[in-house]
Amino acid sequence: PPERAGGRIVGEGSDAVPELVRLLRTEAKVL
Repeated sequence: PPERAGGRIVGEGSDAVPELVRLLRTEAKVL
């Protein structure tokens, strides 16, 4: 099943990788 990140459903497969990286970088900047 797709994982939820930030209340959003992140796509699976290759489409999810760039989004996950972007979310991690965004969260890192906030923290």
